[in-house]
Amino acid sequence: PDVRTWFPLFSIVYFYKTTDTEIASDRANFMANAMVGIAVGRSNKSNSLRIYSPSTSKYYESDVYKFDPSRRPSNEWPNKIQYDGGLYVDLLRDTHNNNVPEPYPPGMPIKFAKDDGSIVN
Repeated sequence: PDVRTWFPLFSIVYFYKTTDTEIASDRANFMANAMVGIAVGRSNKSNSLRIYSPSTSKYYESDVYKFDPSRRPSNEWPNKIQYDGGLYVDLLRDTHNNNVPEPYPPGMPIKFAKDDGSIVN
């Protein structure tokens, strides 16, 4: 993949949509062309960005856009998108250079005590 085409996936993006002048020919000059949406991918047909707009529940493709890294989709549309905590991040474990002993290493047998006092392997 070409790293020049990478973008922050699922981030807020402002974009321009083309005005449908057949439907609104009398007010095409005064209609707003800028919209806000969520970047969801690249277009299959051209070198444009594929954007989902929760306000209209439609997908758009635009080659003129600007990302807003200071805003989250869950803050922009709180009743439509719920933030569940994001990605799960854990520590990298390098077992060869780890000087701290692990209390329960892999393969260690575990024994459980039953209510009657007997031990189960």
